Amino acid sequence: MIKTLAEHPEEQDKLYKEILDVIGSNRQPTIEDKGKLTYFNAFLSEVMRTSDFFNLFPSLECIKETTVGGYRIPKGSIMVLNFYSAHRNPETYEEPDKFNPSRFTQSTGRRPEQPITFGVGKQSCLGESYVMTQAFLFLTSVVQHFHLNYRKMQIQLVTNSICLEIC
Repeated sequence: MIKTLAEHPEEQDKLYKEILDVIGSNRQPTIEDKGKLTYFNAFLSEVMRTSDFFNLFPSLECIKETTVGGYRIPKGSIMVLNFYSAHRNPETYEEPDKFNPSRFTQSTGRRPEQPITFGVGKQSCLGESYVMTQAFLFLTSVVQHFHLNYRKMQIQLVTNSICLEIC
């Protein structure tokens, strides 16, 4: 998430403006602000969609032989969720390889499916709400107080040790 902020300074500027408009600069963000920061929530959804936390994730064990999409699934098989494919499906996401938080705002018409990083249905992660709340509070605070950017790292030899200098 931090890396994405640094890679997309134009998005970081939009987020900062929204935070100033809704929260201001004199108080810390709270969970009550989450519903008011529409673009910020869209940014979080797009980060979850484009980040490769887990490309493939072993999920469920098949308890009886079955057929899915014409394929026989033997009893005892471990089902693997392919998040990469699901999050980059052009039938679900227009221009799936492009980072575009606006796709998750209501102004774009048809709103695409939310990312399934935490799973779906009964098998979804119980900690999703907690993690997303913490990510929201952390990132809003970071964007409110800092501007992140990339600088080239150079290695500079200093006597007999290596010193990393960030330029």
